[in-house]
Amino acid sequence: MEPLSRLTHLKKLWLVNCSGIRGPGLKSLAKLHIQLLFLDHCTALEKDQLPQSGDFKEVLSLGIPGLHFGDEQVEHIVQAFPQLLALDLDGTEITDTGLRRHSAVASPGTNKYRRLPH
Repeated sequence: MEPLSRLTHLKKLWLVNCSGIRGPGLKSLAKLHIQLLFLDHCTALEKDQLPQSGDFKEVLSLGIPGLHFGDEQVEHIVQAFPQLLALDLDGTEITDTGLRRHSAVASPGTNKYRRLPH
């Protein structure tokens, strides 16, 4: 991941089946100005290796299809990616209930997150 961290003008990054990406590698990308980050079936990324709060301040769209993340990771994802406008959860274990529970805490009276049809 270190070579990618030198691409300072990178705005979109789509990684597919990256079995080698783990927390430290992902964190090395946090200094970039990425707006779209897609981690498609990057299954080596464990639940406890998510970025820390606010690491990816500019990411507007995040895709984590195929990752074994559940409702307990929603809070952490939203904290690590505070500007999220779009979130692809296809193939995860995150449920509508988990999204609603977070949304009610984060912004009472609104439904900021919703599952979009494919």
